[in-house]
Amino acid sequence: QAESRLDQTDITQPALFALQLSLAALWRSWGVQPHAVVGHSMGEVAAACISGALSLEDGARVIYHRGRLMQTTAGQGKMLIVELTEAEARAALRGYEAHVDIAAINPTSVVLSGSPDGVTQLRAALDDQGIHSEFLRVDYASHSPQMTPLQPEMLFYTSCQVWTGVRSRATRKRSPFAPSPPRTRLTSSKPRVLT
Repeated sequence: QAESRLDQTDITQPALFALQLSLAALWRSWGVQPHAVVGHSMGEVAAACISGALSLEDGARVIYHRGRLMQTTAGQGKMLIVELTEAEARAALRGYEAHVDIAAINPTSVVLSGSPDGVTQLRAALDDQGIHSEFLRVDYASHSPQMTPLQPEMLFYTSCQVWTGVRSRATRKRSPFAPSPPRTRLTSSKPRVLT
């Protein structure tokens, strides 16, 4: 494990993408056909491929460049999972807004993302309040404003508008896939298949 590169996002993202697509193919081989597919973050790319919204080639291109570009920010960020609701997290972020943002909202926790100093200082303040938190094992600030400068290069290399009304290259018809807008939650209590 000391020699593993799986902690590098340019390696992790393609590996997880391949795993997600492989699991979907396995389920289909067992007769499990999804009525809908959803994903979060890089899981949205796998969901787009599984739904037919993106070809495998385009999905691989997106994941490759996404991981490669995000790796260029290594060492510039931290992420922290905190046992707070969204409203509680917004209150806790007061005074840290310039350096830390909410990256993901879960039912009983949030993920915060930002500069290493900002996230570390916020964690210390949360610890002082007895609020449980854990650092994620990453050194970049995914889902934060630190990713914004990567967007033009990402669009240039992928040359597809992945998140705005994608049409399947194979069928040229509207796809049933719709990526989740930022900071939204799946509200259905009985999803059929999640990726």
